Amino acid sequence: MMKVLGLINARAGSKTVKNKNIKKLGNYPLIAWTIKTALKSKMLSDVVVSTDSKRVSQIAINYGAKIPFMRPKSLASDNSKQFETIYYVINKLIEKG
Repeated sequence: MMKVLGLINARAGSKTVKNKNIKKLGNYPLIAWTIKTALKSKMLSDVVVSTDSKRVSQIAINYGAKIPFMRPKSLASDNSKQFETIYYVINKLIEKG
């Protein structure tokens, strides 16, 4: 059976809405809604959050996502490209086996 990775990118430095990923929307932090939906998907075999924030990482773990490593600050700037982060995460996961 094919494995499909659900990757959620959630950097700490949002400029428009400060700390948006940890702000509550209803009863849950915003990132929790994404994690809960991904975990319900029958298409994903794993849900990983890529973040540079300790607070986001703790929330992600509490809601069932995996945080195999923290994202480096160089991939969490305003100028960082999503592709670069995805490439980094996939390579790190391959390295870890």
